[in-house]
Amino acid sequence: MKIRIIIFVVLLAVMAALVWWSGFEKKAHQPAMPMSQQAPMPPGGAPRPQALPLPTVASVTIAAQDDSERSYPPVELKAGEAAPLPGTPYTLRFGEFYTHWNWDAGAQNLSYDPVNPAVRVEVLKGGSVQYYAWAFQNVPFFRMGHHAPGAGEAPPEQLAFTLLNYQGLKLPAHGLGDD
Repeated sequence: MKIRIIIFVVLLAVMAALVWWSGFEKKAHQPAMPMSQQAPMPPGGAPRPQALPLPTVASVTIAAQDDSERSYPPVELKAGEAAPLPGTPYTLRFGEFYTHWNWDAGAQNLSYDPVNPAVRVEVLKGGSVQYYAWAFQNVPFFRMGHHAPGAGEAPPEQLAFTLLNYQGLKLPAHGLGDD
């Protein structure tokens, strides 16, 4: 019986040594995203390119749903203005607009092509921002990522949004022209 235990312990030690030697620890710290989906590394191993400056839009049209998936009529929001969401005590306002939204330790715009159009929607009640959420054109009623300002908790009811349309796209001056 002692010989079986000794053989088991030796085999266990050999397997542990093989795992350590194969670089298992290094692989465990690699990003979970497949390399084919990551932004390419420029020649020479330099970091990925910086995000592009944000474009602007004159207005967006969004749809909203509450936690019970009750839908509200679409609302057109003009740049710099807030509009009430009918049937709720909330007013909505939009912030940044992205033509190719991506997350890399923060929201960033990867291109001016409409790959993943998104807008940040602020939900106000009584004139103060309760939280903000992202409205994506390609991901209807995205329900993660509600962000309350400050350290307070987000309200128990949270709206989810979909970006239905946008008008008046203007690209930053980079010789790319306006749309």
